[in-house]
Amino acid sequence: MLDPSQQEEIKTETENRLPDFWKEKLNKARGKGETSKLLEVVLEEKRREVIKEWIDSGKELKCDKELSPVTKIKEENKRE
Repeated sequence: MLDPSQQEEIKTETENRLPDFWKEKLNKARGKGETSKLLEVVLEEKRREVIKEWIDSGKELKCDKELSPVTKIKEENKRE
């Protein structure tokens, strides 16, 4: 899991990259308190795009000390 400050930075960058149509949908969804599945997919795709660009550019991604369950399993498998 990424550091909370980087999560916020990614969230902001993701929202800034959305086309106007999706920004309007996002603002309406925030007012209602729920988002559509399609909007969630668009946000996730943009988020991945931002992270990929950061990795490609060599930007350091800081992770929380606690590992995700999947990472924990991978780490345990490496030790065996």
